Amino acid sequence: MKNLLIAFLALFISSSLCAQDVIVTTSDQTISCKITNLEKDYIQFVYLKDGVYESTLIQRSEVKSFKQGFDPTIKIPKDSLPGYIDASGIRLAISGGLSYDPGRIEGVTPENFYKDLRSGYHIEIGGIYFFDRTIGVGLKYNLFKSSNSFDNVSFDNPDGEQVTGRLENKITASFIGATLATRFLGKNTKTAFFINSSFGLLHFKNEQVLVDNYEVNAKTFGTSVDLGYDVQVAKQFYMGLQLGITGGRIKKFDFESPDGTETVELPNGQRFIGNPRLDFSLGVRYTL
Repeated sequence: MKNLLIAFLALFISSSLCAQDVIVTTSDQTISCKITNLEKDYIQFVYLKDGVYESTLIQRSEVKSFKQGFDPTIKIPKDSLPGYIDASGIRLAISGGLSYDPGRIEGVTPENFYKDLRSGYHIEIGGIYFFDRTIGVGLKYNLFKSSNSFDNVSFDNPDGEQVTGRLENKITASFIGATLATRFLGKNTKTAFFINSSFGLLHFKNEQVLVDNYEVNAKTFGTSVDLGYDVQVAKQFYMGLQLGITGGRIKKFDFESPDGTETVELPNGQRFIGNPRLDFSLGVRYTL
């Protein structure tokens, strides 16, 4: 956790700074600056003058040489660059859509019943505070549901007797976690591409009916990664598309039956339907 915090702070600091460039004039004057535009006839740059960053240009005929990234240890704040837009603030989002488990389902009967459980729906809410145009932190909550049922299903009970009854599964998976967001803003901040990584708690529940009622519960560390694209539709409002994957490694679960509750180890190579899964979302975003 300590190393993760140090890495995040380093990423945040580096995202708000630019490596220093240098220009040497024909009169052997050295200018420490940040080059912002290279043209055939001139070079535009930002430099520190009397404690204030100013933007100016120099004719190519007056330049002896120049080097970008000359001294990475000396940084110039990005907010001193021409055209810089302060995009810090809060992004609130609500999304929803279809979910799908792309993993293979083998050795279950009836097979079609469990295949249908792989598809479901989800809703998601979240908030992110952006320190600048690029880096932000926040929280998200995601809820997934899937269900299916068959009547008049024949199967063998634990005593070896064949019985006929109702087969039903109601799957619920909830995830809540902290988010580290990376944002790439388009021109004039009207569009944005996101890569969000979240780490937190995953709770999986399966309410089953196999003549009698059963319930499976499991909690584990979970992760979620989202790729998203937002487009501004009105002042402070955006519409967004998002693709995400959410899951966690479940090693054991609580199994509740008419005979009581017991903790069961999940066999190696087996997993629960819906973990992990893909989420395809459409949502609304509001910025403060």
